[in-house]
Amino acid sequence: MYNDLKNISRVKKEFTDNRNQLAEELFKNAVSLIEKFMVNKNISTLKEAGDNLVNVIQYNDEHVGAYICSSYIFYVLENNQLALDYLEKAEKILPNIKNLLASFKSKLLENKISYIQTKVVVSKESNFWKAMKKLF
Repeated sequence: MYNDLKNISRVKKEFTDNRNQLAEELFKNAVSLIEKFMVNKNISTLKEAGDNLVNVIQYNDEHVGAYICSSYIFYVLENNQLALDYLEKAEKILPNIKNLLASFKSKLLENKISYIQTKVVVSKESNFWKAMKKLF
């Protein structure tokens, strides 16, 4: 019986480790896509990054970086409320990050972030929007 419990514990740890590793790979890809979007302003690049972030959060719902990047995406999509929701989720997971996010959050609240120079339109019925909204 002890060996069975030990094996179950080992398998559970391996499963969790694999999910976290996959989440990190998806997150790195999402960050790379966001950086690419900042240069090319191609909405399909941003959508792909968003799809990756949805998967990251599904694999690891405490991944602070995924919430922060999702917040950025929602800002670009001009949905400040969801952008704030994602920042607040990141703050709940890692409370000591509040100071780092305070400036961005206040600018978001004031809607004065000026370095985004493009308007992006994504259908409110798209899978990306539906998946991101389900996370809350």
